Amino acid sequence: MERLFSQLFTIFLKPVDNKPPQIVNTGFTVNERASAVITPDILFATDADTDENVLTFQLTELPKRGDIQYDTSIMNLGNACFLPCLMV
Repeated sequence: MERLFSQLFTIFLKPVDNKPPQIVNTGFTVNERASAVITPDILFATDADTDENVLTFQLTELPKRGDIQYDTSIMNLGNACFLPCLMV
């Protein structure tokens, strides 16, 4: 089992009228040679000032081992997906 406790995800939100966003970022563990799906119970955000269809998650650090994929493509540093992509 490989644990990635040292991985860091930074989420930047720009408030419009200072209503604080609600963030869920629980992290998760993936066993060696296994895969996991990032779901809204693992990573999610809401902001009363922003339409959820424009909220994005951007990959700011690559995993030390393995890849992060969106659909069938490997995500590169700086790639992003919109919040609805996690709600499939």
